[in-house]
Amino acid sequence: FSRNEFQLPFVVDSPAGPLDRPKRTAVAELIPKLAGQFVAFVISTEHDGFQDALERACPGKIQYLTLFRKGDKALEKSAMQEEHVAHTGDGMLVTGKDFFEGFQWEEETGNGV
Repeated sequence: FSRNEFQLPFVVDSPAGPLDRPKRTAVAELIPKLAGQFVAFVISTEHDGFQDALERACPGKIQYLTLFRKGDKALEKSAMQEEHVAHTGDGMLVTGKDFFEGFQWEEETGNGV
């Protein structure tokens, strides 16, 4: 990362997916040392062992964004209770740690809880 003349964010999809808890923690602690900005796409099952360790290791601010497809009326209603909500054509974007941490997605049914 340091040999590039441009400062680009480090973007990773599912950084903690198949890892067990100790490895998730080690990866989370390593990430802030690799790049000045890190963007991760995570699912709710990846939070355990990753998010807390990343928060402890990160010297800067962490921005939590939850983006989901519209369709689940209960989930949409819950999102509308939040302070920072944006709508896309078929989705919703909620900014904030509390909503991010409480968001669960049931993969079999495709419903957010």
